[in-house]
Amino acid sequence: MHDSSVGAKKAPGSSRKSPEKKGSKRFEQEQAVQRVPTAVRPATSYQSRRNDDGTAGVTTIAGTQTKADAWEKERLARVREEYEKMMETIAEWETEKKVALDRKRAKQLAEYNQEMTRINKIAGGARSMAGERKYEDEKKIREKAKKIRSTGKSPRGCCF
Repeated sequence: MHDSSVGAKKAPGSSRKSPEKKGSKRFEQEQAVQRVPTAVRPATSYQSRRNDDGTAGVTTIAGTQTKADAWEKERLARVREEYEKMMETIAEWETEKKVALDRKRAKQLAEYNQEMTRINKIAGGARSMAGERKYEDEKKIREKAKKIRSTGKSPRGCCF
């Protein structure tokens, strides 16, 4: 029997055309090919079990593969290969994105640390200046208090 789903798909624009006239030589040849019985003998006994590839099905005693089995194995292999390629592509994409994110995080962390260092430096300088000013102001107040104690006069204001 001729199974059109087993063969390769005919490309659009292919020069092969189906015969249109019933009396044509090509039509008769194709009809003869379709009528020829297959060479595979049916098995005398069938066993329902798992096949080598893990699928449940009916296998012949001789272990011959049918066209459907060969087609199925080929298609499953293609699907598995495509799946593996897709998994590799996904893993590469994931790795690339994680590396980029790690770089971005490291850059932002470095910028954060630089900003913290800058802020600490400015705050430290401001604290130091405030401490010096406090020391100088307290020193002036102590000197004036000492002068007041020694002279007994309060310090004069500018215009009062």
